[in-house]
Amino acid sequence: MNKPDILAKAPWNLRGRGYIFLYYFSKEFVRNHGFLADYQKDSFKGGFGTVMLVDYETSDAGPYQELLFVPGKFSLASQKQYSISKIYVSTYNSLYNGIENWGIPKELADFKFSPDQKNEVVEVSREGRVFFRTKIRKPGFFIPVSTRFFPLVLIQKLRNVFLKTTSSANGKGGLARVESLFSDPGFFPDITQGKLLGTLYVKDFQMNFGVAEVI
Repeated sequence: MNKPDILAKAPWNLRGRGYIFLYYFSKEFVRNHGFLADYQKDSFKGGFGTVMLVDYETSDAGPYQELLFVPGKFSLASQKQYSISKIYVSTYNSLYNGIENWGIPKELADFKFSPDQKNEVVEVSREGRVFFRTKIRKPGFFIPVSTRFFPLVLIQKLRNVFLKTTSSANGKGGLARVESLFSDPGFFPDITQGKLLGTLYVKDFQMNFGVAEVI
């Protein structure tokens, strides 16, 4: 890969806002349509999955947007943890550093966030083709939220090495409602085939994404 404009080693400190969609996906759906890497195919164990749609206002690699798919937990390097199988970001700085720091398989896409007072429409596209679109009713009130008691742990593989990364975050969260959702399975899992359990909108969040541990 070409070198980016910004070389940003971990840890990262990020600020922004975003949507967390909590899902349950069947093992059959994940194995056939979850964009699993070879090392993930025989390791998926199930559990709750998530889709995240995030607008990072600041980060060590600059501002960027992100759409990611975590189908559930995997058994990797003798540990049962979450792993990302598909992810798009809006800048090459985020893509390059995300791969090199944590083994996160980032790809480039274009993002458009269109908020108004009550709703927000978000579109993600490549070469002018929209492959993900959602309209979301924003929460009416917010409460403090934190990962203090539930740290976020990911395991990814980079050049035959497993990397384990722990992150933490806090912000103001509220329950949102998905009014409509479209996902082109040629680019991103068709998450409408899963069971949506709830959607959380988090604003004014601060996140620390740690240094990866080789395991």
